[in-house]
Amino acid sequence: MKTFIKLIFLCIIIAIIWNYLDHNNISVKDKFFNSVAWVQKKLKDIESEPGPVTKDSLSETQQKTNSQHKNPASGLEEDNSDKKIIHNKVIISSIEGSKTERTTANAIENEYNNPGENIPHHDNNQIKQEGITDNSDWVKTETKLYSPDSWNLLMQYENLPTRSSAPAINGRSVSTEKSVTTFFYLEGNTRTEILSSMATDVHEIAHGYCNQNIFQYATEKGLELDMNKAELFFYYSPSRSFFISFPLSSLFHSNELVSVIPENLRTFRFNTYIAGTTSTQREGVIGLLDELHSYYLESKFYSQMLDAYKTSEGSDAEGFYEWVHHSQSAMTAFYEFDFFIKEYLLYMKQNYPSNYLKLKSYQPFIEAYSSIRLSYEEVIKNYLQLINSEINHLNSSVNNGAKIEDNELWVRTGNSDTSKETPVFSEDREKILPVLESDRYQLIIADFQ
Repeated sequence: MKTFIKLIFLCIIIAIIWNYLDHNNISVKDKFFNSVAWVQKKLKDIESEPGPVTKDSLSETQQKTNSQHKNPASGLEEDNSDKKIIHNKVIISSIEGSKTERTTANAIENEYNNPGENIPHHDNNQIKQEGITDNSDWVKTETKLYSPDSWNLLMQYENLPTRSSAPAINGRSVSTEKSVTTFFYLEGNTRTEILSSMATDVHEIAHGYCNQNIFQYATEKGLELDMNKAELFFYYSPSRSFFISFPLSSLFHSNELVSVIPENLRTFRFNTYIAGTTSTQREGVIGLLDELHSYYLESKFYSQMLDAYKTSEGSDAEGFYEWVHHSQSAMTAFYEFDFFIKEYLLYMKQNYPSNYLKLKSYQPFIEAYSSIRLSYEEVIKNYLQLINSEINHLNSSVNNGAKIEDNELWVRTGNSDTSKETPVFSEDREKILPVLESDRYQLIIADFQ
């Protein structure tokens, strides 16, 4: 009898839930499979990372463990013979007798104010179709119109061969294969959702191009790739790029900084890029520069897409709000990686003086770092100028209004009595800005300008 009563009670609950989902036009199938995928991803995250997983942690895009391991960004293959995993990175062995190393895919992070809302990605060998409609064609057109440099980067990646090889030291060779399509990271149903995912796509494809193009570059320049060096190709603009090849033995793992960065200065990205298991460990400051580079390109894309957000929302006020809401995380990343890199260089000077001298004498790193950092800083300035300009524009309208109070942007649309708010930067900016503006880094700034 008790079982029968429980069954009736369960049926009533199911009926209520079903009615709610139907009323709100929510697909049970979609929600179910998204939930299952999310749980599976979280289980993999827990298995691959030491210690507890918190809501502030970033999730590393997981490697697929088939007969071969493939990196979504670099596409590098791993032969099962003599394989090793070092800090979540793959050392390639026995590919035409050669050995080299490349990074895994970088983290796809949630918004600061929307933790846990990312829809997990599908298998890297599949092209995602869910939610991608003709709005994806619209966002591509808008990208070409407003952010031509971003489009150029995507097309550079698109035009790379599916499979590449290059000479390596000791007369060997190494091969790589692209494992994601150019627009793999586009997702969402609305124009605004897909527009925001294009920023993620630019960021991740920048990583992919950074890793993939070294094979083309090495072949063209007659260079030999070396597994004992951190080697990356940085896309700066259609007419300028940087190739870095620096000995790994002269770098230290970024997690050494855990002992010198106090709790009150540990930002949102600290757990992933300083204490975590990304390329910023084995490749140290070169890996940190790789992240600064991709966040710069993502932020640059955002800074150029305000008009596209207005179009997607059909309103200047709503478009402005969504633009700031989605941009602020990438804009804050400038301060975080500026802080991380400066801490790394300062620690290196104090604890590894001979390696510091090698790095400060390596011109390609100085040129890449100073150029990317200064350009990123200009993007931030432009972002703030655009915000002030839009606030003045909305306040000149009878129906709209906007203001900033304590780093929060408030936007009122139409005849509404209420305003929506979103941070201009995350609170991490205010946390580390006093340190960045202090004289703490005077010893190293002059060496890397």
